Amino acid sequence: MSDPQPDESEFSVFQESDEEWTTRVLTSSPFANLLSDWHEARQTDSENAKLPTTSSLTAEKMSPYLKDISIFDCISHDEVMYRFVGTDIAERMGHDVTGENVLVLSEGPGKSQVQEVLHRVSQTPEIALVSYMNAYSSGRQAGVISLMLPVQGPKNAPPRIVALHRPDTVRSYLSKRTKVQIGKSIDRVIWISI
Repeated sequence: MSDPQPDESEFSVFQESDEEWTTRVLTSSPFANLLSDWHEARQTDSENAKLPTTSSLTAEKMSPYLKDISIFDCISHDEVMYRFVGTDIAERMGHDVTGENVLVLSEGPGKSQVQEVLHRVSQTPEIALVSYMNAYSSGRQAGVISLMLPVQGPKNAPPRIVALHRPDTVRSYLSKRTKVQIGKSIDRVIWISI
C-alpha cells in the first residue's frame, strides 16, 4: 500500500516565489489600503518626506481595518511595547496585549528574528512583509501575515511601527498555553526599501 499523496493545492501557497507572494498580498485588501494610506500620509507631511507622522496616518484614516492594526513603540532593542492593539488581534491572542512588550511574548526560537524585524523597520527604516506562526493561548497554532510600516511619532517619542496583521492558515492544535507566543517560527520576511 502506498502513502497517500498530498493534495498539490494544499502546498501551492508555499510554491509561490517571494515576488509572486509579495505582489498577491500587497495588492489584496486591506494590505493595499494601508499601504496606500501610508503613502498618502507621507505626501501630506511636508516636514518628513520619508515617513508619515502619527498625526497624518490617523486612526480615523485606518478605521476600515483598525481591528487588525497594532501600533508599536520601539523604546529600545529589547523593549518594543504594544501601544495599541485592534479588537480582532486581541480576540485572536486571548487578551488585550496593549502595554505589553512584544519581545517578552516572543520568547523562544523566533525571538531574535522578531527583534531584528522590529529593529530594522523602526531604525533603518524599511517596510517589512512577514509570514510567521503564532502559538495562541487556546492551543491553536496559526499563520499570520503582517505588513509593518515605520511612522514618525510625536517629538521626543520613540520610533513607531504601524502593523496590519491578518490571520493565515491554522496549522495545528496543541495543549492550551498560559500566554500567546508571537513569532514561534518565521516563514518569510520581505524587505521593501523606502
